[in-house]
Amino acid sequence: MKYIWSYLKRYPKWLVLNFVAAIFFVIVNLGLPTILARMIDEGINANNANRLYFWAWIMFAIIILGFLGRIVLAYAAGKLTTTMVKDMRNDLYAKLQEYSHHEYEQIGVSSLVTRVTSDAFVLMQFAEQILKMGVITPLMMVSSVLMIFVTSPSMAWIVAISVPFLGVVVYYVAVKTQPLSELQQKTLDRINQYARENLTGLRVIRAFAREEFQEERFASENEVYARNSNKLFKLTGLTEPLFVQIIIAMIVAIVWFALEPLRNGSLAIGDLVAYVEYSFHALLSFLFLANLFTMYPRAAVSSQRLKEILDMPISIHPNEEGVTETDSRGYLEFDNVTFAYPGETESPVLHNISFKAKPGETIAFIGSTGSGKSSLVQLIPRFYDVTLGKILVDGVDVRDYNLKALRRKIGFIPQKALLFTGTIADNLRYGKDDASPIELKQAAEVAQAKEFIESREGTV
Repeated sequence: MKYIWSYLKRYPKWLVLNFVAAIFFVIVNLGLPTILARMIDEGINANNANRLYFWAWIMFAIIILGFLGRIVLAYAAGKLTTTMVKDMRNDLYAKLQEYSHHEYEQIGVSSLVTRVTSDAFVLMQFAEQILKMGVITPLMMVSSVLMIFVTSPSMAWIVAISVPFLGVVVYYVAVKTQPLSELQQKTLDRINQYARENLTGLRVIRAFAREEFQEERFASENEVYARNSNKLFKLTGLTEPLFVQIIIAMIVAIVWFALEPLRNGSLAIGDLVAYVEYSFHALLSFLFLANLFTMYPRAAVSSQRLKEILDMPISIHPNEEGVTETDSRGYLEFDNVTFAYPGETESPVLHNISFKAKPGETIAFIGSTGSGKSSLVQLIPRFYDVTLGKILVDGVDVRDYNLKALRRKIGFIPQKALLFTGTIADNLRYGKDDASPIELKQAAEVAQAKEFIESREGTV
């Protein structure tokens, strides 16, 4: 709840409008039983058509006002939740831009995708229900109980007996759904991971004829997800039928014990109708509150998973106050560099590497797969930091640079090409937004992509 509230409180005007609309909605809904009671007692029982029509017009007016209040409440809640999830995802995306390779590996790319999409959506749904039912139900419950005591204090015990039964159901469901929700989200992470592996490694899978293996692995995890979801839905699905049965039993008890007060005239028929309505609203409010409790475990899990992204300590800081300019350009030096991946300090990938490269020189690293060639190159733009020793670019330790300034000095070509969404020109300009057509053509020639680009319809 703290995580959701940290975003909702940014918009106090919409929160106030939501709260006012909720109060208005409660007043209208509790006013209807009172008006109905007056229609029965003063109009129908007294055979007074004027009073009947008088209260009927008031009821019509209140229904219209309630309809308008409901619209305002839905609009305010929708505005708050959509804005909340937009800000939430923007913050998550901004945080992910600070991650180094190490942080991505800790959580996993597939899990990050699930969290930013699915988990954020879960919180949006929960926040919307909180802003609607979470505000209405406590007000409705308190007001209904008050009206119950005002109308017939002698029968209030019937409602009081019903509440503990509802509480037991709510507590049982809430306790049971928490671990299932956690397991469901973790399983969804693995499903996304398998789907991603299948799409990115499609050629390898087909080359080794492993389609059936991939299908079986995905189907197995999907079966686990379906089984957990089924258990979760069964638990939450039990809530409403149980609540309905308790409410029906309460109404039957009210009517039964109202027979004597009706006979001796201490309770009017209209007041009995209103009393049943108030009791129904009180327990119905408890039902809505129970639905929120059943949603809470999953929302809590999703909230924790998103907070884990935001609270993740960054291993490579941007060093905003670091060096941005140097007198020399094109010099690189490895000074006794040793590197081990985080968590594997006992088995370094690189041992005591030292060399110098000057402008115009070409240096090649030759070695078998896994010998550390790629790891060595990734240390220069600080995708990882050295374990021992230092790397100097233009005479300055890479850790002393402003991170963006360091990476602007480096031309990096990854092992696997990646095209972003957009035109070919958009991809060519990825490293320089204001590149001219001549510069684009030169870049295409250097990348040996000129013929490929010219063969495409519409060129760039």
